[in-house]
Amino acid sequence: MVTIRCVYDEGAIEETPLIGAKGTSFVIESEGERLLFDTGLRHRYLLHNMEHLEIGPDTIDAVAISQTHPDNCRALNGFLDARTQPVPIYCPAELREGSKGLFGKKGVSEENAQKADFRDFSGWTEVIPKVWLSPAMAYTNGYSEMFLAVASRKLAIVSGRGVAGPDVILAEAERRFERKPTVFVGSLLLAKKMKQEAARYATDLESMGVTDIYLNHCTSPEGMTQLRLKLGLKGVKEFYVGQTLEVRALGKRVINDRTIRPGMGLFSSAPQKSGSSEDEVRRIVKKVLDGANVKYEVADDHVISTGFMGDDLPIRMIITTDNSRLAFVCLLDLVAEKSAFPKVTWELNRINSNLAFGAFYMNPEDGHIFFEYAFPYATSPVTDEFVATFIRLVAQVVDDHDGDLKKLAESGCSRSHDPMIGRGRCRPNQTIFSYIYI
Repeated sequence: MVTIRCVYDEGAIEETPLIGAKGTSFVIESEGERLLFDTGLRHRYLLHNMEHLEIGPDTIDAVAISQTHPDNCRALNGFLDARTQPVPIYCPAELREGSKGLFGKKGVSEENAQKADFRDFSGWTEVIPKVWLSPAMAYTNGYSEMFLAVASRKLAIVSGRGVAGPDVILAEAERRFERKPTVFVGSLLLAKKMKQEAARYATDLESMGVTDIYLNHCTSPEGMTQLRLKLGLKGVKEFYVGQTLEVRALGKRVINDRTIRPGMGLFSSAPQKSGSSEDEVRRIVKKVLDGANVKYEVADDHVISTGFMGDDLPIRMIITTDNSRLAFVCLLDLVAEKSAFPKVTWELNRINSNLAFGAFYMNPEDGHIFFEYAFPYATSPVTDEFVATFIRLVAQVVDDHDGDLKKLAESGCSRSHDPMIGRGRCRPNQTIFSYIYI
C-alpha cells in the first residue's frame, strides 16, 4: 500500500491544529520509506504541520521538488535546517542555478546545503518503492516541471502545479507504464477566470479515463466548480492538509474524515447511508444557510427561499425538499412577451445544450424564465458539503448566464414585476456562492 498525505496547502482539516497556507507539499510513504514531494512556501508552516502529523524531518528518506515556483520549493532551507542528516534531493536542473534558484538570496544557506545530496537523473526514476519521478517537462520561459506516478493497483499521478495540463501529464505516464492513470492528486493550474481551460481539462480527464480526482493548491474554487460542472461532485474532491489517500494493492476500501481511498464518495466520518429523510435534508439546508449568514424564508415547511444579486439581474432561489427530491429553482427577474416565445425558447435551448446539469425553462403561461435542478435524496445520502456545493454550483450557473438572458430584454423580454423577485427581496450585497470553500 502507498499513502499520499497532504502536509501543506491553502486548506486544512477544520478543528485541528493544522495550518493552511499558500503552497503545496505531500508526504508519500511506500514500504517503510517516505518521500517529501515539494515543500510549500514557508518552512514554519511545513514543520508545524509535519509535527502535528507526527512526521519528523529526519524520517524523510528523499525529497523531490516539482519545479522552481516558490510555492513548491521555498521551504526547503528550513526543512534542511531541521534535519540532522543529509537527504537525497531530486529536482529540475534550473532549480539549482541563478539568483532565483535554490542557492539564491532566499534559497538554501551554505550551511544547510551540506545536507542537500542532489541526485542527477534522467528519464523516469524510482525514488522510493513504487513511486516514480517523471522527466522534467518544459512548459514556458525555459522552466520545467516534474510529477510523480504511484504504480500500485491503480496508477496515480501526484502533481505539484500542473502547468502543462492533464493531457500532457497523463499521456507521459501512460507511455511509460503502458496503462492509463485513473487517479489524479494535487494541483492543476486553474485560476478564477480560466473557464475555457477548466472545460478542456475536464474533457481531458474524462476522456483519458481518470475516475478519482483530488485537487488543491492552485486549483481555485472557481476552477474546481467548473470541473465539477462536467465531472460531478463525486468526480472532483478537495485534498487538504491532514487528509491521506491510500492507494492499495488489494483489500477493501474504507473512508473516514482523514483517510480517503480512490473510488469512494464525499468525505464523511460515518458509514454512508442508503438515503436521507426529508427532515434531515431540510435541516441541512437551513444549517448551511445559517452558517453562511444568508437570510431566507420558509413557507409550507418544505419551501426555503432566498435571494441574491447576479452580475446583471436579481435572482430568487427556491429550495424545496418534498417528494423525495432536493430541488433548486432560480427565478430570474425577466419575463418573455408572447410574441418572443419562439426566439426565447431557441436561446434557452442553446444555453442548455452547454450545461452539465440542470436547465433553463420558460413558463408558457406567463413567460417567466427560471433555472431548475433536482436531486433524488431518498436513494442517496445528503451532507452539508453536498448542499453547500450545489447551492454554489446552481447560483454560479445562473449568474454565468444571466447576462445573456438579460440581452433578450432588447427583443421581446421585460423585467418582472413580481415583488418576490424584485430588488426589495434581494439584498444587492448578498452573494450566495462566495462563502463556500470546500
